[in-house]
Amino acid sequence: ASACLYSCVVSAWVKTANQHKAQEWLHNMLPQHNLVPDTATWNALLLGWTQNQKDPQAAERAESILNKMRQLYDSGAVKEPPDVFSYSIVLDAWAKKAWTDPKAAQRAQSLLEQMKDSGDVQPNTVSYNTVITAHSRAGNHQQAEALRQKMMEERGLIQI
Repeated sequence: ASACLYSCVVSAWVKTANQHKAQEWLHNMLPQHNLVPDTATWNALLLGWTQNQKDPQAAERAESILNKMRQLYDSGAVKEPPDVFSYSIVLDAWAKKAWTDPKAAQRAQSLLEQMKDSGDVQPNTVSYNTVITAHSRAGNHQQAEALRQKMMEERGLIQI
């Protein structure tokens, strides 16, 4: 078995909306076959959880997977850290949850700060806009505006 084969199987399970099975296959790669999933494989699983509208814990599950990616990278078990897409997928899961849970916007904000502090990856405009959206959905309009202003200042953009 190869890492490519496992990645294809993970992606296939995600496409059938069976994230549990996809996660099982991904986790079997490491201990059972000493295969290392790449960031694209992890991101496929993250995207599956983000798109799962039926699971009220999808955002928590996605963040848990992101944390596992980070842990494996920090320990040297995988060579690639989570990328901006990895973080943005999880930020989107929290933004979706912010419609029904105002605390989700704060989780997204916290994750954005973690991303900035990681040293490996910096948020892009999509990352910021996703957290701004989370704050807006949660009714935190002042925080949304403050984050927009911060993004503009960090990017050196002129406010019109």
